[in-house]
Amino acid sequence: MNLKNGLTKYIIILLLISGMALFFVACSRGDGQEVEGVLSQNVDSENDSALSVEVEEAQQGILSTYINIVGETKPYNRVDLIPRLQEEVEKVNVGVGDIVAKGDILLELNSDDLEIEVEQARGALAAAEANLQEALNGTREEEIIQLKADLSKAESDLEVAKNNYERYQGLYEEGFISKKSFEQYLNEFIAAKSSYQSAQQALKIGETGSTEEEIKNLQAQVDQAKASLNSAELSLSRTMVKAPIAGVISSLDIEVGEKTTTTSAVLTISQLDKIRIKAYVSQGVVNSLQAGDEVDIYFAAIDNYFQGQIQSISPVADESKKSFPLEIVVENPEQLIKAGMYAEVKLRSSQVAGELVIPQSAIIEEDGNKYLYIVNDDNRVERIKVETGLSSENEIVILSGLTEGERVVVTGAEFLKDGTSVKIVDQGAK
Repeated sequence: MNLKNGLTKYIIILLLISGMALFFVACSRGDGQEVEGVLSQNVDSENDSALSVEVEEAQQGILSTYINIVGETKPYNRVDLIPRLQEEVEKVNVGVGDIVAKGDILLELNSDDLEIEVEQARGALAAAEANLQEALNGTREEEIIQLKADLSKAESDLEVAKNNYERYQGLYEEGFISKKSFEQYLNEFIAAKSSYQSAQQALKIGETGSTEEEIKNLQAQVDQAKASLNSAELSLSRTMVKAPIAGVISSLDIEVGEKTTTTSAVLTISQLDKIRIKAYVSQGVVNSLQAGDEVDIYFAAIDNYFQGQIQSISPVADESKKSFPLEIVVENPEQLIKAGMYAEVKLRSSQVAGELVIPQSAIIEEDGNKYLYIVNDDNRVERIKVETGLSSENEIVILSGLTEGERVVVTGAEFLKDGTSVKIVDQGAK
């Protein structure tokens, strides 16, 4: 019994010693793993504490701010065509929407009367030139004989006319004939007298030759005849109504058979390969703009962007709108832009050059002051106070507090504090 109890105690003791040994071994192994885990955690913690940020180097640049205004398009050039003649239209060569070149014949007017006038003017010029040439060449012998015969006949006609005039004058004074009948004989007498004097002058010129003054008069008659012919030919040419500019027929208000007037337009030509935009700007903006400035334009009607150029800015405000008119020209070679469309114009309202410009995202505002973070050589950040100037939606000018070339935190600044260690994930220059 006692032996059995002693053996039992011995076995129990051995089991307790073995268990304790196993416990210490297990504890020893567990402590090692725990230490190793702590060390590993400390290393990882050190890496994780460096916040990732994006930076940009502070550099001088140009910052512009913009405003948007709305304008309305109109043709670059427009001509309301009014014919210079009142004539019947014989042919209409164009329709609305047709593209025409300068000089194209648009309408053809009746020219019958004007063609006759041209022929008459040509005949008058030929006669005047012949008279001048005859005076320059001198009169031939047979012509002198003819001039004498003409004078003799004119003298005889004058004698007859004079006798008739004197006889019928007495009858008129005595009331036997009417005044109208008497005036007929008076006119015949006057005409005969004029013909006789002309015949005398012609014979005198033929016998003595033309004087310098007479030749000048004949030359003047030639010049006048030429002017009359030119005028007649010009009027005839106007029966072909031509396009004064290249463009598109935007309206047509005449038909074949109608008669034109010199007061009403019969058609309109619009030049659309360029477009004008008329808009208005406020007094606070007008002095920041100048002719030649490039502008961006959006047309919602065609969902398209174009670039234009300011052509003119009025120095006088429109009285009704209290704003200053300006005109912008846009190239429109495909004529996608139509006259009358509305345009959204982006205008530069102000600009600063030669200052440090950084992204707006770098700025932190606190208690009315503005701060940003720069990254030092040891990749730790320093918070600095800055003075800012002009700003746009995405950028801002730094007037003081920042030096060119310093690395500015542009993303992640809101999570930083002075001295924070950072890891730069992206770095660029403006």
